[in-house]
Amino acid sequence: MIWSKAIGMPTRLALLAAVALQLGAPMAGASQPEANSLSVVGVQRGQSVEVQISGARLGDARELLFYTPGLSASNITKVDDNNIKVTITATADAKPQLHPFRVITATGTSNMRLFSVSALPTVADRTQQRVCQSPGDSVQLDHRWRRAQ
Repeated sequence: MIWSKAIGMPTRLALLAAVALQLGAPMAGASQPEANSLSVVGVQRGQSVEVQISGARLGDARELLFYTPGLSASNITKVDDNNIKVTITATADAKPQLHPFRVITATGTSNMRLFSVSALPTVADRTQQRVCQSPGDSVQLDHRWRRAQ
């Protein structure tokens, strides 16, 4: 038998360990937190915004890890096991760009998400939208530019 005669005991243990790692790898990722969506995707420099982060296994969030300077997180509160609310603040000298971050929880670190910092204010769209009730409905589109108020 090749297994018992040609392969020594240390090699057998190494092979068994490699197989065990491969079988356990999919299960290890199952408990990692996931950040899937943000209720607000950006903030103006020098401002703060409350953001709800939705995903999986975020209920025990401790902090947000930002990879670039200029952003900080505070007031992290659990909404439920899969959602948190956090206040993100951009310093006045934060670079206007996409800033990568991760959610740090008691059970691990989430996937990377991006949060935008802009030199311009965020303006909510206050236009009324009409929902088509049937395929024959017509909708008039308004193409005028609107100034922020």
